[in-house]
Amino acid sequence: MVKKCCVPCCRSNYDPTVYISCFQFPKEEGRRNLWLKKINRKDYSPSSKNAVVCIKHFSEKFVITEDHAVRDDGSVLTVNIQN
Repeated sequence: MVKKCCVPCCRSNYDPTVYISCFQFPKEEGRRNLWLKKINRKDYSPSSKNAVVCIKHFSEKFVITEDHAVRDDGSVLTVNIQN
């Protein structure tokens, strides 16, 4: 199931032909409360894993797009992360 962004007026993932990456709300209370404050949605409580915020609401510098791992031989493996 494609999850739709919960930010007011955002239509991400409402068009079934275009997928936009989304992030679940953090479990850590402080960060979760910050997200809720930033999306500014009155009386909203994200109560399920279907509650997400799309990538459009984050600065690029805060989104991790690749991961790195060092192999036993010392070479570095880089993998693109797709959400």
